Amino acid sequence: MVTARADDVDKIRGLGFGADDYIEKPFSPSVLVARVKANLSQYRRLKPQPAKSAIVEAGPLRIDTEAHTAAVRGEQLTLTNKEYELLLFLARHPNQVFSHEDL
Repeated sequence: MVTARADDVDKIRGLGFGADDYIEKPFSPSVLVARVKANLSQYRRLKPQPAKSAIVEAGPLRIDTEAHTAAVRGEQLTLTNKEYELLLFLARHPNQVFSHEDL
């Protein structure tokens, strides 16, 4: 969202209505480009990857996405649905850091 309104309440309202970012006028074009690139980068990182295989492996971890199971060195893990989804997401995005809000 690009706007001339600079009050906190306007920022809160704009972000609350679904804007991904809020930029006040006047703004630097180079800052706008940098913010767009950052948002696109975040989108690419978080975009679900197409399922290439029913098995996702990360070191000794093996996740079977069809059976909805996970094992470490052959030993089955007992996970809640949320734990399983988080583990699967992290296994599919190795070597990436995510904030609590992103997760």
